[in-house]
Amino acid sequence: MFTVEESRRILGAARQRGIKLRLHADELAHTGGAELAAELGARSADHLVHVSPAGMKALAAASCVATLLPAAAFYLRLGRFAPARALVDAGAPVALASDVNPGGGLSPSLPFAMALGCFGMGLSLEEALAAVTVNAAFSVDRHLEAGSIEVGKRADLVLLRSARLLDLVRVGVPAIRGVVKDGRMVVRDVLRSLVHAPPPFP
Repeated sequence: MFTVEESRRILGAARQRGIKLRLHADELAHTGGAELAAELGARSADHLVHVSPAGMKALAAASCVATLLPAAAFYLRLGRFAPARALVDAGAPVALASDVNPGGGLSPSLPFAMALGCFGMGLSLEEALAAVTVNAAFSVDRHLEAGSIEVGKRADLVLLRSARLLDLVRVGVPAIRGVVKDGRMVVRDVLRSLVHAPPPFP
């Protein structure tokens, strides 16, 4: 873990070389990482389990995405999640991600992250959907080409098995019917062909 001053020096050098910044901040304790991310114009500050009210305001003012990783907090047994509701209410853009890794993020499931976002962190279903789509795209500077269905954007789509948002956060229930990449179907509903079940909708 770097101090704020060490991080400022390292990230400042990266920014001078044209590298877009994102940083893990305030995960295990409040360190001022959110404030630093805002100060340096980072695209995203990740984790934010211990973000301060001042950090929330700074992120909102800088349009720095608060990328929250609730599955990591769950598997690390931190006993709390990032304050997603307070971040949204402060005006900060919020994204959700899995943080899948061999150490603390043991689930690659975005529906699981969304479920934790809704039932553990106070997000609405619509806010959770925006957090894994358009806000996530904004956090990696891809919002002009991906993250929402708009004329001129890439036709990269996930087709869901149900039209109800609530069904997307049912943990353990397959949610994906197909995947479209650049306008081409690249993954079809293999589950249905395996179980010979009728489709949930035409």
